[in-house]
Amino acid sequence: MGYNAVPTSRNTKAVDLLVRNPKNEKTVGVQVKTMHQQRKKEATKDFFPVTSVIPKEMEKVKNTFSNPFIFVYIPTDEKANPRCFVVPKEKIFSLCKEQWDMYVRDSKHREPIENIEKRKQPLSVTIKQLEEHYENKWEYLGLGG
Repeated sequence: MGYNAVPTSRNTKAVDLLVRNPKNEKTVGVQVKTMHQQRKKEATKDFFPVTSVIPKEMEKVKNTFSNPFIFVYIPTDEKANPRCFVVPKEKIFSLCKEQWDMYVRDSKHREPIENIEKRKQPLSVTIKQLEEHYENKWEYLGLGG
């Protein structure tokens, strides 16, 4: 892509990389999440934790995502390349909320969901959610051509 990427210091909140397009001098902070494949048979169910929140207060985190995310998925097959999914900051919350709603609707819970929703829970996105629209979508960084 011709971009320059520089890691930030460990104490930079919500920014792991600064990515710059030297052609137009645009720069963006990026949050990176990396994961090795967990499930051998149903890899599309693997998920990236994004943040933790009390579900009843979920709307409070909606506007806290200030940068795009790059999710790096490393398959177990040594010959396979890592897969990269680029998600604009505006889409992160809706993907997390969609995954939470599926969890509430489709999972078997050991206790009533009303109790679960009162405690901090991880918000996450699955590989399946990312595959169709976000794989190698580097244009979603917003750095132009």
